[in-house]
Amino acid sequence: MSATEDFYLIDLHFKNDFVPSSSGDLQRIKGRNNVLQALFHRLITVPGSLAHRPTYGVGVKLWQNRLATLGAQKDLALKIKSQFEEDFRVDKFLGISFQQKENGEFLVKFRVNLKGIGETSATVDPFGAIEI
Repeated sequence: MSATEDFYLIDLHFKNDFVPSSSGDLQRIKGRNNVLQALFHRLITVPGSLAHRPTYGVGVKLWQNRLATLGAQKDLALKIKSQFEEDFRVDKFLGISFQQKENGEFLVKFRVNLKGIGETSATVDPFGAIEI
C-alpha cells in the first residue's frame, strides 16, 4: 500500500448496501472518498447505538422537522463539528450549511480540511444514500 492509502485507510464501499465489484467481490473505497463515507456514517449514526463507542455519531435524522430556527441549526452544526474533528484524518472543520426540503428533511453541505489533501466539501442527503 502507498503512504496515502495507509493514512486514509481502505474500507468496503457501502451505498445503502455493499457495492459488488465486477469480479463478484465487494468494492473497496479509499482515499478522500473513504473519509467522506466515514464522515457520512458518523453523521447518520445515533449516539449510543454502538455499544463499544457510545459517544460516536451525530444522529442527524433525529433533527428532521427541527431545523426551522437559527438556534437549532447552530446546535446541530456544533455537534457535527465536534464529531467530524474526532476523525484523525480531519485537520479542521471549516463550515456547514443546511438546505431545507418541504417534508422536513434537509441536505447537509460541509467543508473540512483533510490532512495532506486540504479543503474538501461534500453535500449529502442524510435521509438517502451518500453520493461520492
